[in-house]
Amino acid sequence: SPVQATCGRFDNWTCSTDAFVVKLPPAGDDLLFSTYLGGSAANGGSGTDIGRAIAVDSSGTIFVGGETFAGDFPVVNAFQNQKRGQNNFSDGFVARLDRQGAGYRLAYS
Repeated sequence: SPVQATCGRFDNWTCSTDAFVVKLPPAGDDLLFSTYLGGSAANGGSGTDIGRAIAVDSSGTIFVGGETFAGDFPVVNAFQNQKRGQNNFSDGFVARLDRQGAGYRLAYS
């Protein structure tokens, strides 16, 4: 895979149907950072995680919005700590990745 990320950093499964974040320099000629973001098919969910929108603020903080069908989507400082409702329906998510040294940390999702 051209996305060089540590599976499991912000992800609870095998990275097969997950949202992802890739950071490139303005020239697009190098991979500065990449990671998967998602959960697993445990607890009856499909494990599918879909990134629908991404934004970066002036300090380099990354925001990702999307939906998850995973019952164990990784949550940090979350409004609700687990997926609600039936497993065949998705929940929306907003995740924030803060700069930390050369990489990022999951501030909330």
